[in-house]
Amino acid sequence: MRKDPIKIAIIEDHHLVRKAFRELISQSPNLKVVFDVSDSDDLFQNLDKKETDVLLLDIFLPKMSGKEIMMILRERYRNLRVVVVSFCVSEPLVIEMLELGALAYLSKATELDELIKAIETVCEGKIFKNEIAANSFYWKINNNLKKNNGAMKLSDVQIKILQLLWQEKNNQEIADEIFASVSSVEKIKQSLKEKLGVKSNVGLVKYALDHHIIIPEVGYPVA
Repeated sequence: MRKDPIKIAIIEDHHLVRKAFRELISQSPNLKVVFDVSDSDDLFQNLDKKETDVLLLDIFLPKMSGKEIMMILRERYRNLRVVVVSFCVSEPLVIEMLELGALAYLSKATELDELIKAIETVCEGKIFKNEIAANSFYWKINNNLKKNNGAMKLSDVQIKILQLLWQEKNNQEIADEIFASVSSVEKIKQSLKEKLGVKSNVGLVKYALDHHIIIPEVGYPVA
């Protein structure tokens, strides 16, 4: 458990909204706002000078949109975790921001508990799986925004392992779930990597997500 507070930056063009976020965040001793700004110029200037763990990002901003900012962040500030906070929660926009690298997407009407939980989750490098993200992933699958182009046929055991990897289970936990030995799990994973042409567990999970083999927000296999 980290001892120092999570350092948070806020980019939001409405002063009252920024002030509200500051006041909400100040209620948690584990969080600290290091700066808040209204446009991209001030954002990048501050990021270059101040250590920051998590950015609360609005989408509709002057000078540069949230989407444009995300594209720069993933190139120049790869360790920075992003929580998108917007009144607009349309599924296509949510999916686009998550695919650009945001780890959470919240409504500006979110409760304090959810905001804090999202910040703490993304600070660990994990996706915050809330209702907005879940609905958006379902929408994406149901509307075939990503076609399943040539996904290889996998066994039930292989799909189950992909599901458990998404849920961040280790080899022993996976072995317990599928009633196999750890060495068997390692062999199946290696076989999957070779079959799917990937090099890591992350690659396996990405393949499963890209080809709709599992539903991302809960890790269920797709029927």
